[in-house]
Amino acid sequence: MSPDGELSRVPFVALADDSGRLLIEHQRIGLLTSARSLLASSVPRPEAELDLVLLANPSFGTGASAPPGLPGTAAEADNVPALLRTRRGQRVLTGVDASARAFLAVRNPRVLHVATHGVHLERDTFGLDALGYESLLARSALLLAAEGPAAPASRATALDISGLDLRATQLVALSACDSGAGSVTRGNGVLGLARAFAMAGAQNLLLTLWQVDDAATAALVTDFYRRLTEASPADALHESQLAALARQRAAGQATAAASWAAFVLQGRSPFTKLLP
Repeated sequence: MSPDGELSRVPFVALADDSGRLLIEHQRIGLLTSARSLLASSVPRPEAELDLVLLANPSFGTGASAPPGLPGTAAEADNVPALLRTRRGQRVLTGVDASARAFLAVRNPRVLHVATHGVHLERDTFGLDALGYESLLARSALLLAAEGPAAPASRATALDISGLDLRATQLVALSACDSGAGSVTRGNGVLGLARAFAMAGAQNLLLTLWQVDDAATAALVTDFYRRLTEASPADALHESQLAALARQRAAGQATAAASWAAFVLQGRSPFTKLLP
């Protein structure tokens, strides 16, 4: 399906039918970026330069405005590279190395994984002087490492990201709060990080619809990559979410969907396995 407007914020997997059965228990869901993405899926693409570029656990500095740290993302930096098949090599950037400068220099990895804070401003553009759709893209950003101990966290706005070359990138995983947020427009969908990565050429995106718990995210993401070796991105997410749901039910938390239902998989080919 290709939801538009406010439907882009609906966690379809957590919806229940008349019997109380959740949609995830009898349907596999992958979201298309747009209907036009079906036509773009056959466009020739360049070879990936690396199998994985991963940025996680950025050092946000020590200033009073520094956002809270994300210790769970350090686990992602440790676990994800070993779970992904590789023959072209990997680059893992953490701490002070996980900066916006380093991120915006990335070109065409097969998988791009970013574990940090996502931010969306409803009425501001991070001080950028932009017009039209550019002003809407300048409202969403990923927070990355500070350029110095007393400096603020650096950021990569959706407008910055839209200019990247990710045509060889089969999957972007945004392990970040509100990474699916954006400015809802009539007929043009949501303009935010997801749209920016699609504009840059990325084929599929794993993102979140709301704020997610750091530790629960690390657990689900690690399980997702473990399943990704044998399944498509959409199928891997489906199985990981079912496993999280089963654990919650076993713990007597049958209705606690917040920690797993926030994750969605959207793109041009969500049910196609990643090429080695």
